[in-house]
Amino acid sequence: MEEVLVPLGLFASVVLVVYLTSSHRQRERLELASLGIDPATVPAPTSLMGSLALCWGLILIALAAAAIIYYTIAGEMEDIHILFAIIAAFFCGVALIVYHLLTGGMRRWGMQLYEKKVDCLSRRNKNNSQARV
Repeated sequence: MEEVLVPLGLFASVVLVVYLTSSHRQRERLELASLGIDPATVPAPTSLMGSLALCWGLILIALAAAAIIYYTIAGEMEDIHILFAIIAAFFCGVALIVYHLLTGGMRRWGMQLYEKKVDCLSRRNKNNSQARV
């Protein structure tokens, strides 16, 4: 049974992440188009410090938790190398989540800067469209 569920769960999680990412990007493009801005002209927010740290931290903690549950059920905790990898993944995940929490101010500042750029572009596009009329 596990031979089917593990690959199926992995495939489902990859599909879910791709779907959520693409739908978010599509909503963002539609919002920019409704403001009268060409989405291709807006630069994406580049250096949002720690923006992926939460995602990777949660992934590493989830992998470590899944491995702990699996090896607890299987009863094969004698392999010290696997145990070390599980503990390392868990603490790397915790460190990434702490990093995400510590860089929250920088992310907010970066998003405000990005929003100012978008606002400036929308005003410029409105002025150009009014000048043409």
